[in-house]
Amino acid sequence: MPKESKFAAVQQRPSQGSPKTQANRSAYSSKRGLEISHLRDDNAFRTAKSRAISKLRKSDEWSTLNEEQRQQREEAIVAELEVTRDAKKRAHEIEWLKKMESGDIKEDEMPDYPSEEDDVREGDEEEWEDEEEWVSEEVSSADKRVVRSVFEEVREKSKQEWIGLMNVLEKAAVDSAKDWEAHDDRPVDDVMDTGE
Repeated sequence: MPKESKFAAVQQRPSQGSPKTQANRSAYSSKRGLEISHLRDDNAFRTAKSRAISKLRKSDEWSTLNEEQRQQREEAIVAELEVTRDAKKRAHEIEWLKKMESGDIKEDEMPDYPSEEDDVREGDEEEWEDEEEWVSEEVSSADKRVVRSVFEEVREKSKQEWIGLMNVLEKAAVDSAKDWEAHDDRPVDDVMDTGE
């Protein structure tokens, strides 16, 4: 029996059970392409993580470790498995892009993208025509102040989160450059300035 493609949809089996189970299985079996590949990688990661942590906790050394050492061991296992998962995802992304470029995608691997006909349902035109009835042109100054204050609040929060994200990314870039410095004769500042 040939091995199933990592980008192909899951074979849907007859489902007996609750409507929620049926809906979940239907949603899972509709995934294809890179989406199903990433989902499989995540599932494999969770299984490996569970097994590795369970094995660690059943080991003889577990009872001799203090709480901090236990946490460090678990974090080290998870970090190692995350690196493996991320490497698999990158490899699958590259493989998917190569398949897309070469046009070598099988029918059962191609994602279902909604068509324009799917976007327009019958009766939608009437709903859009009725929109004018409930839209009011009158906006009070109190409403404007509320909208302005909410907008300012959202803008400030977004600004703070963006700055936080940029700080995290900058720190990650510096850490990455320091890691590479061991492989390069140039100091970190030269590498960061040239963009290499």
